[in-house]
Amino acid sequence: MSEWKPIESAPMDGSDIDLWCNHRRITDCYWKPSANEGAGWYRHVGNHEYTGMPIEEKVIGAIHWMPIPEPPLDK
Repeated sequence: MSEWKPIESAPMDGSDIDLWCNHRRITDCYWKPSANEGAGWYRHVGNHEYTGMPIEEKVIGAIHWMPIPEPPLDK
């Protein structure tokens, strides 16, 4: 299993990662270099009811990250 790493070493290329923030794990986050709310860590929380456009939430206070774990193997 992967170890938590300092947020300063997190990939900022749009890759999905898990973040540790406010004493909890936030899954499937990504760095967004520019947005209406400013550059930062975001996560997808759904799609707009009428337009189908993604709805994102900015993640504040991330201090550690880790790669998303591999899924279990189906047998």
